[in-house]
Amino acid sequence: MPAAQAGSTNGLAVAALVLGILAIIFGIFVAPLGIILGIIGIVLGVMARNAVKRDPSIGRGGMATAGLITSVVGVVIGIIIIVIAIAFTASVVNQLENDPDFQQQLEQLTVPSQ
Repeated sequence: MPAAQAGSTNGLAVAALVLGILAIIFGIFVAPLGIILGIIGIVLGVMARNAVKRDPSIGRGGMATAGLITSVVGVVIGIIIIVIAIAFTASVVNQLENDPDFQQQLEQLTVPSQ
């Protein structure tokens, strides 16, 4: 086996790992973007693992597995953050709908005085 191939890295695996790490970071702060990056990372991770199975000379697949795992974690974090945001918003809306002072102030803003 040539020396260049012995240390070669699967580019798809590297991309999956980078996207997985970004998916975790963006999943926390910008959940929809984290989910999108995570899904792309999952696709690339699966492709990288399949490439390693077909041609073991490109590596053992550890980086592809790590990319797949981080991408899945990023997607899960993004989904959890979105669910929390929806639940929080629903709770605030429910609180405001049941608050008579807020309802009175809302009526004053929407109904013009004559």
